[in-house]
Amino acid sequence: MTEKTKSVILALVTGSSGSSAQFAGKKSLGWGLLLFCWVVLPAVIWLIRTNTTLNPQMPVILFYSGIILVHLALALYHGIGREASQSVDAVRSRTGRIALSVLIMFVLAYISHHYVFTDRPVDTSKAKPVVSIASVTLSQEFLEDEKAFRKQYDRQVIKVTGKVVSIGEDFSEGSYIALEGYPGSPTDVNCYFLPERQAEFTIIASGQEVSVTGVVDGRFLRNCYLNKP
Repeated sequence: MTEKTKSVILALVTGSSGSSAQFAGKKSLGWGLLLFCWVVLPAVIWLIRTNTTLNPQMPVILFYSGIILVHLALALYHGIGREASQSVDAVRSRTGRIALSVLIMFVLAYISHHYVFTDRPVDTSKAKPVVSIASVTLSQEFLEDEKAFRKQYDRQVIKVTGKVVSIGEDFSEGSYIALEGYPGSPTDVNCYFLPERQAEFTIIASGQEVSVTGVVDGRFLRNCYLNKP
């Protein structure tokens, strides 16, 4: 599923905050929230998720938190705050509709997070690489034209061969190896491994020539598998 598709699904789901405002009789606010949920926020999240220099998890959490807070604020203002000026039946009807909207939002948020934002990892040990390439060449192509590089390689399974220049630990991503990049390039090719494949690091040493299969994410390789000689 592409990032644009995910953003569209997310927009349709979270647009319920605008619907709750419509129920509460705030037409202008409702349309404003719908526009914000259907256009602005999905576009921002899509840009963040396609920019590999940023961690998308925090914006996603803030996004859901913001939508839920909007629902709760509307429920308090239009359901509880105006009880004194309305009949009991009117209050119950209004509060019930907004409460239902909040409940639906929680359910849809969980479903969309599970199916939209949770990518199923590819079994790179069995997947057939679309191309085999040297890490130096891969780094050079990324350096010369990042946009064309992403269009050609992003989310593709490829096989990369190169010399290990360092082995490190990333706070959010876990252990990784950096393969030699193009001379003069400020970045190497970082290869990240799933937790169940961390044992493979015991047989890797700096300066060693290795072959790795992984999923391209900019200059990074995710869900890597160390090919046996």
